[in-house]
Amino acid sequence: MERRIAAGQYLQALEVRADPEPSGPPTRPDRLSGLGIMPGDTLIICGAASNVCVHYTSAAAHQRDYHIKVVEDSCAGGSIEEHEAAMRQINYLQHGARINCEEALKIINE
Repeated sequence: MERRIAAGQYLQALEVRADPEPSGPPTRPDRLSGLGIMPGDTLIICGAASNVCVHYTSAAAHQRDYHIKVVEDSCAGGSIEEHEAAMRQINYLQHGARINCEEALKIINE
């Protein structure tokens, strides 16, 4: 069963982070699981700093076994080169993670 939540709840819930030792216990509870969003579910991610916040959030979500989709035309990096490098690195983590706004809307409206 797929669970959908309102965008505001989703933004407040996304508290995944990169652990230096991802196999160790997290230092704070994962708010996503509190909303019924569990590893194996898909997260749609976008943000202002693709080469910082979006990249590390995506890596942390990947380490916690979430499927990730990053809306690359809803992100921006410090430069075009930094943005593209971040998108390549995210896609390396999970092939097919890069999507555009149109694809994101299709996923959301399914």
